[in-house]
Amino acid sequence: MLDAMAIRGPRWLIIAALVTMAPDTPGVFELWEDDELVFVGSSRNSTLRIQLVHELLESGSDATHFSWEITFHPAARERELLAEFEQVHHHPPRLNSRV
Repeated sequence: MLDAMAIRGPRWLIIAALVTMAPDTPGVFELWEDDELVFVGSSRNSTLRIQLVHELLESGSDATHFSWEITFHPAARERELLAEFEQVHHHPPRLNSRV
């Protein structure tokens, strides 16, 4: 069993005010379409706020909700979250498949 755990924080409705209130720190995020997890990403070379604004407000995502987690090792945590999802579902989240 993996030591990683999915992001357990709240799922926020995608509203510009909530997206722009995301922390200005490194971290990981999940995008949801209703109850389906469709994408796991990380801040990589930016911050959660910058990445979420890009993904949710500028790129025209179909996601309905988002969640985030602060971590100073975003790439490693992203890999953990993806591995956990794939262990259960035997495939990556739908939008991670396109990357």
